[in-house]
Amino acid sequence: MLLQHCRRLVNLADEAESATRDAPVGQLGHLRVGAVTSAFFDPLPVMLNQFRTTHPRVEVVLRELDTHHAVRALTDHDIDIALVRALATPPGIARRTLLEEEFVLALPAGWDHVPEGTVDLADVAREPWVWLPRHISSDYHDQVVACCRAAGFAPVVTNTADSIVSQLAMVACDIGVAVVPASAAAHAPADGRIRFARLSTTTTIQLAALWLEQTTNPAVAEFATP
Repeated sequence: MLLQHCRRLVNLADEAESATRDAPVGQLGHLRVGAVTSAFFDPLPVMLNQFRTTHPRVEVVLRELDTHHAVRALTDHDIDIALVRALATPPGIARRTLLEEEFVLALPAGWDHVPEGTVDLADVAREPWVWLPRHISSDYHDQVVACCRAAGFAPVVTNTADSIVSQLAMVACDIGVAVVPASAAAHAPADGRIRFARLSTTTTIQLAALWLEQTTNPAVAEFATP
């Protein structure tokens, strides 16, 4: 218990020292960004390029993290900003939606028994699924469950992954299907082992930037709202 609080105090002290040193110029210092795996493909590269152009002397430090760790990492001052798939934020946390996209079905390209074109999720209700557990990203998980319920079934969870990228890798292994954000198609293996299909009934998922409303790092707002 003491060690946990001491780490937080050290992080706060480092943050205060950095803010005091960087305040006169507004262009020095560091920015610690935590992000889910898929954000490293989009939109983080574009955000980083834009930020580096306007803040070339600010060091950006990246860290991969799951959505459910984001708020704690922010309040413990382990990171300055988080890019995660969250629909709601607690008091004291600022938010900007970066992406809102539809879900699509990812399935092995060789599965000829699943028709081409738009797919009704009920048509794959009995297939094995590659699932992202709720403790990894509760909002993401709940949105996928909502898609399945709208199609009138509960999926048979056979395989589990820790990220969307891992889900796609498992689908490419010909072991099941997965419901993923449409942008995930850009992260799929280039050898054509995965086919993506639009869903007849779907919902959307967001990727948002979160940060402390009372942050002392002036670079946070400029990174999150360019």
